[in-house]
Amino acid sequence: PGAYCTPFIMTPRPDETPISETDEAAVIIQPIDEPPYLICRSGSSFCNPTDETTCTGSTTPPKTAKQINETLNLNLGLPLAPENKALRTVIRWINAIGISWWEDWMFAVIRKLPVSFRRYICLTAFQLYFQLHKRLLGRRTAIHPAASEEYHALTTVMYWGRFFPVSIPRMRFALSQLSAWTNSTVTSKVDRIDCVDMVAQPGSKITSGHGYSTRVTGLYVHSSRQQRQENKNNNYVGTSTKKRKVIFWLYGGAYLSGDVEGNLTPAEMVGKACGVDVFLASYSLIPEAKFDEIVWDVCLAYHWLIVVKHVDPSDVILYGISSGSGLATRMMQMIAKYDRQEPVYPSFLSEILSPMPSGAVLLCPFVDYTEPTEDGSFLQYAKHDLIVNQSVLECGMPYFDIALGDRRLECSPGLDDCRDLPPLCVVVSEHETVYDQTLVLVNKAREQNVKVTLGVWKYQCHVFLFLAAFCPEGRQAMEFANDWIVQEIAKSNSEQVHQ
Repeated sequence: PGAYCTPFIMTPRPDETPISETDEAAVIIQPIDEPPYLICRSGSSFCNPTDETTCTGSTTPPKTAKQINETLNLNLGLPLAPENKALRTVIRWINAIGISWWEDWMFAVIRKLPVSFRRYICLTAFQLYFQLHKRLLGRRTAIHPAASEEYHALTTVMYWGRFFPVSIPRMRFALSQLSAWTNSTVTSKVDRIDCVDMVAQPGSKITSGHGYSTRVTGLYVHSSRQQRQENKNNNYVGTSTKKRKVIFWLYGGAYLSGDVEGNLTPAEMVGKACGVDVFLASYSLIPEAKFDEIVWDVCLAYHWLIVVKHVDPSDVILYGISSGSGLATRMMQMIAKYDRQEPVYPSFLSEILSPMPSGAVLLCPFVDYTEPTEDGSFLQYAKHDLIVNQSVLECGMPYFDIALGDRRLECSPGLDDCRDLPPLCVVVSEHETVYDQTLVLVNKAREQNVKVTLGVWKYQCHVFLFLAAFCPEGRQAMEFANDWIVQEIAKSNSEQVHQ
């Protein structure tokens, strides 16, 4: 019953079996020895035939995230309680006595080590640990036995982070190490962008910064050129046109953390896989900046890409990760409103709103900044999410009142108008914190005739794609997003040829 999903044309890997490929059902793909995932390209509201809830039209009410949690293997299957105040007090005391006083020194030392060395240590250590975990614990620690053995091993290690206090410096350090978790090496030419004043740039519409910075910084990765040099005989989509295709990369970090350096390696890996360049734009963070300033930075960086770098908007695909997806969605909604001659807030942002990009990839989008409901996925799935856990929420949630005040609803792109947005590719885990708000965004967009391709994985944590060096589920999801980008570029190239 209810509205189902029509198939996406991604071809399963040799170790995967499509369970159904009709026009009346989702494409459910069953990898060997891993949980199924589904791909949905419907124009109707999403109905997940693999989850524990029921579809629209059933007489049985859907389960809440709280009820679903009761069916999962929480806390490694042990009688642990992260909410236990006595236990948390002891751990916080240990943290203060044994860790906090020297962690700044440790962070500084680690940052000075070559990325290649950090990557080698990280990946080698995991492989040794994984073999031990596989023999001793197997599939007993993740939230469900069907999750890959690798994800069980990661769960056993990462689960304990919820007991330790989280701070903004710790979050920023962790995300700065993302390149060390990525099984790839940067070989492309990378330009460090530092445009001091966009007001002075020819073609720029900016008259002043309105109290905000007019400086654009970031990294521009020439990954399409590197791909051609490494594989001259590969007929990837970029070879059929002289026009540059560019991914506009917006990192995540709950607006509190994240940086371009940490995202460089995964960004270049995606760029080479898709045969495109990548522009990683820097933007301000909370609490140093308010939300409007962050949106200004992103719109200004996109304006730089169009005006200074002379990239056609039709050749740009946005790539947002978590809160970066929120920024990508927010910017597209503002461009759509401006094109419809509707008011944009703040009004001076209209000076830097460039034309709409050709599409956007939204990975585990964090797009709802209102107060979360008690039974929803945001609070309930934090009890087992390996990235957004209870300690992360405890640290991060108060800052949204500081940055947004009474504008939390107004600033939530997942609850805003989605009319006239370009095609979207959305990836999410059915058991991660932002699952509920992702489906709200997807369904609202589809109701307003936006083409949305949705990939849903099971039993994974927030932004699990960036655990691809460790877990097959992350690799599957990353390949899915890459395939969507390649297909969208192929469509664009075909249209350009016919024009």
